[in-house]
Amino acid sequence: MTKILLTGGSGRLGTELQKYIQVLAPTIDELNITVRENIYEYCIKNSPSLIIHAAAYTDVAKAQIEKQKCWDINVKGTRFICDIAETIGIPVLFISTDYVFDGEKGMYRENDIPNPVPGNFYALTKFASELIVLQNDRNKVIRTSFKPSKWDYEYAFNDVYTSADYVDIIAKDIASAIINFNKIPNLIHIATDRKTIYELAKQRNPEVKPNSRNDVKVNIPKDVSLDISIWKILRGD
Repeated sequence: MTKILLTGGSGRLGTELQKYIQVLAPTIDELNITVRENIYEYCIKNSPSLIIHAAAYTDVAKAQIEKQKCWDINVKGTRFICDIAETIGIPVLFISTDYVFDGEKGMYRENDIPNPVPGNFYALTKFASELIVLQNDRNKVIRTSFKPSKWDYEYAFNDVYTSADYVDIIAKDIASAIINFNKIPNLIHIATDRKTIYELAKQRNPEVKPNSRNDVKVNIPKDVSLDISIWKILRGD
């Protein structure tokens, strides 16, 4: 039976995934991904046969200030995870983001060339991490995007397009991809249909108000919607 190690198990996606799949989900005290020796010792002790790497620094705005911390977690941590996985001979499934694209055209396919939006450090680190993961042919990348299960914010962008959905919806599909790990390609987009962030927000918060990407200091890509044709075929849609 496959023993799955999930990094980021206490995060938004990791918490939801554990409703659908059985995993080892260590706390940061038990597994610090920025310490190579810690990863190695945990893996030797617990003998996972697959690592789902969902741990990440995800605060897009704060990443512009805490660049070293963001880099250490997202890039350095990913490199360590992949190095240890290769050493012990197991694959890694990396959870990436639609932000690897610049948002100039939308409906990005898996074979489109990533180009993180200039000035978005978080996006840069996720793209760098993808490159690390895909150096090994046994590893795989899921690009996705998800929001909290409730939209508690007062505003939502009406000029930003996305294929993101609520985490409880996305987690089900990602759990299915994990269960069918051997059937998915090395790079796949898992999301839902294209819509504005405002349209998504209104689904669960009818009182939300529209605002613009120009209202924030971080450079937010305007259309990072993903083409999910491959996933739909694999899912049997």
